[in-house]
Amino acid sequence: MSSISKEAFYRERAKAYPFEDPEALIRYRRTIDWMNLDGPLAIREVGCKFSVIFDLLKGTGRPFDYKALDIDLETLQRIPGYDPARFVQHNANVDLPFEDASADYLVCLEVMEHLENPTHFLAEAKRVLKAGGKLVLSVPNAYSWMEWLDN
Repeated sequence: MSSISKEAFYRERAKAYPFEDPEALIRYRRTIDWMNLDGPLAIREVGCKFSVIFDLLKGTGRPFDYKALDIDLETLQRIPGYDPARFVQHNANVDLPFEDASADYLVCLEVMEHLENPTHFLAEAKRVLKAGGKLVLSVPNAYSWMEWLDN
């Protein structure tokens, strides 16, 4: 039995990602609504896919510093205005490539269930967040009617 790396698995899976995902857009908009966007903020995102949150943040007119990562480089390169300094290809199973105490918000939507060691991820999140920083996290609910309709 041959094994496949996480990067290779998600590279293949990403080929079928729709650029527009109405269900995910609801989650992204709610995330922005939950954030207190007063003042310049450092926002980091793990598993950004096409970085819809970045577009929504730009639409607020508020100052922010945004950096994000995704496991698949080809997905990142599909982001309009792709900038490799802002959008980094990285496997969050290893660590987070962000400086200590550098983020006001760390956004991680629908990623935890893909991580091999969620406890390590949470330790990394704590390391990256500033004092008083917030982790915005979501995981799918297998019992949700939306999940049942998709299957």
